[in-house]
Amino acid sequence: MGIVPLVADGGEFAHWDLYVRGIANGTDPGHPEYWGPLTGPDQRMVEMAAIGFALLLTPDHVWESLDPAQRRNLATWLGAVDSHEPHPNNWQFFRVLVNLGLAHVGVEYDEEAQKRSLDRIDDFHVGDGWYRDGWYRDGVLGSHDHYVAFALHFYGLLYAARGPEPERERSIRFRDRARLFAPQYARWFDRHGRSVPYGHRSLTYRFTHASFWGALAVAREEALPWGQVKGLYLRHLRSWRDRPIADRSGVLTVGYGYESQLLSEEYNSPGSPYWAMKAFVPLMLPDDHPFWAAEEEEEEGVFPDRSPSCQAVPGFVLSEDEDQVLLLNGSSGPTWFRQGAAKYAKLAYSSLFGFSVESDNRWDGQLAADSMLTFREPGGALRVREQVRETQVSPAGVVRSTWSVWPDVEIETAMWAAAPWHYRVHTIRTGRYVETRETGPSRCSLDSKLRASTKSAWSASRSPSRSSIPRLWPSSRASGRLGSSPTPRSCSATGAARVSTLSR
Repeated sequence: MGIVPLVADGGEFAHWDLYVRGIANGTDPGHPEYWGPLTGPDQRMVEMAAIGFALLLTPDHVWESLDPAQRRNLATWLGAVDSHEPHPNNWQFFRVLVNLGLAHVGVEYDEEAQKRSLDRIDDFHVGDGWYRDGWYRDGVLGSHDHYVAFALHFYGLLYAARGPEPERERSIRFRDRARLFAPQYARWFDRHGRSVPYGHRSLTYRFTHASFWGALAVAREEALPWGQVKGLYLRHLRSWRDRPIADRSGVLTVGYGYESQLLSEEYNSPGSPYWAMKAFVPLMLPDDHPFWAAEEEEEEGVFPDRSPSCQAVPGFVLSEDEDQVLLLNGSSGPTWFRQGAAKYAKLAYSSLFGFSVESDNRWDGQLAADSMLTFREPGGALRVREQVRETQVSPAGVVRSTWSVWPDVEIETAMWAAAPWHYRVHTIRTGRYVETRETGPSRCSLDSKLRASTKSAWSASRSPSRSSIPRLWPSSRASGRLGSSPTPRSCSATGAARVSTLSR
């Protein structure tokens, strides 16, 4: 995804012959290197999209380099994308990209299948420029995370730039949504260029977070002044420059701020980190494009008043100071993905501090419970927030969520922030005896190499930002108030316990 835009604007790449030979062999049913036919929504659809992208932008280096038989093989292999339904999420765009590429080289495709995917993508939009990344098991809605930017908006803007003229109205919708989304997504990046590592399985794609800003340039969509877009884009790339994200051979590793297999998902492979190359899509633009011609604006010029950003559709409030962007989370995501609760359901996420994931069962001393409120019955495993039933964001910057850890233990959480501090108030209604523990962020910074052991992650959460452990009895009542010290305090209670903490 990086080589294609580089070459599309006249850049040089000396190894096209290797790629073309691989494509020819991989799509030839009679060759030992044949990739196999598509039989459903499997990983081949993902790779098909990258080839469709190449056909769309650099057909002379791919299509024109194949002989007639090889072209037929490639067209047949790619065409199978219309015979099998992609997963009901951003994968719908993989079919769209394949068909855009085939159409560009004069190959017919299934227009009904293409329309079906585009209509499904329209259904994912839930307002104010935000998509849900599809539907998952049992009809549960997908998540609001970085996939909205680097997948759904990225491909939508590419479609707006290169899609067919009869689909002009759809392209306008993609552009309109991107304009609404851009000023909100800009608040996910701190003044140093770092983005908040909230959610999104696939954190290992790393600096692909910059690809949204590049896609705006490709579509010539000035959602923010070009100098601001360029600053957001370049600062983010620079923020990764000195992080230990490659092995000693220079190959990107699976992980985030450093190599960590623990952070991976079941679909990750050694090649997965290279989706980060989507960030280089503006290399296809000429030097005189306003994105390149603009003077890079510093972060202070984007949102000079630094007031909290209330993002009601996804359920977030973001606050910023000199060092970080702090995201208060009233939402949740697909927790059946590996480490789903850690990636999607913690109370707060920061562009400065890493979050922790556990490598073992949730027993005291093993759960990496930073920025969480934990519950347990005596001697039992710890439970944390995994799914949110209801979310509300007020214009005053308060995010509220309702969630449960057992059917008879319900929690209402309210949070508000002025970074680096934030307040949390929990109202807990319980029908059983439980013990609770609340933690602030890990003390580990994303700017340093962290140890991945759960022991260090747990000890990091046992910090001054941890509350005491109130024991909650059914039907009992008590109350407490927040003291003036930044050290959090809590009170024992409930039947309706109210636990207040101040975290940094």
